Amino acid sequence: MFNRRSGPTSKRLVTIYATGLSQRFDEVVGEEPLEIHISQGGYVSPFSVTMRTPGNDFELTTGLLYSEGFINNRKDIAELRYSCNGPEGQDYNVMIAHLREVRRELENSKRATFMSSACGVCGKSSLSDLLNLGDKIEADYCVDPLFLLSLVDVMRSEQRYFNATGGVHAAGVFDLTGRKLVVREDVGRHNAVDKAVGYLLLNDVLSKASVMVVSGRAGFEILQKALVAQIAVVASVSAPTSLAIDLATEMGITLVGFLRDGSFNIYSHPSRISTK
Repeated sequence: MFNRRSGPTSKRLVTIYATGLSQRFDEVVGEEPLEIHISQGGYVSPFSVTMRTPGNDFELTTGLLYSEGFINNRKDIAELRYSCNGPEGQDYNVMIAHLREVRRELENSKRATFMSSACGVCGKSSLSDLLNLGDKIEADYCVDPLFLLSLVDVMRSEQRYFNATGGVHAAGVFDLTGRKLVVREDVGRHNAVDKAVGYLLLNDVLSKASVMVVSGRAGFEILQKALVAQIAVVASVSAPTSLAIDLATEMGITLVGFLRDGSFNIYSHPSRISTK
């Protein structure tokens, strides 16, 4: 059923018009499961199954392990590899993460559950898990509104899967000069963020991350990942949720919503956005 594709897949469809119909092929976004296992001391334990767009799987695994508190940096990972013992035809849908030291008890994480591409916290089973986050962000830099608006165009220009299918989300991370550090796409909003953060970790540039722009709704799980990564400004082209606003307010994140068409809303810590 599954075959690894890092790009869009061509599917036949029928389009209905007022004057009739036509048949053609169209590009649709790929979605397949990624089963992640954690290995330490010779033992391999299941961690998570997440639906994702194939591609950048090492980054996705790294970012997810980081946001969940299993690693602090890339040196905590001894090896990432695809399993050669997975179900037939699914070798590239099973990932083994060999960790030098597990910094959080796997059996207590409650993350070894199925996650859909629409859910970033489905594996959490208690509020204490949700609130086990990072340190409050104290960054005191300030960004210009026009600078912030320009980042949407930069991210949009990098969304080649979205251009082909219209069916994926994106996360872009930038430094204070506006330099693009990474843009990643995925069928899941939270996966796009994990891929972006995973890239920054694997390339030792997470400390330069200052602004994150996301294409979809700014929900709690997006803010949680930004907090762990200590990214002080999170901007969404769509709406935030009430819990995301509460988390941003409490933990020192400047949260921007509806970043499009030359304007945006600031929901928390507006002092990081210049008003001069």
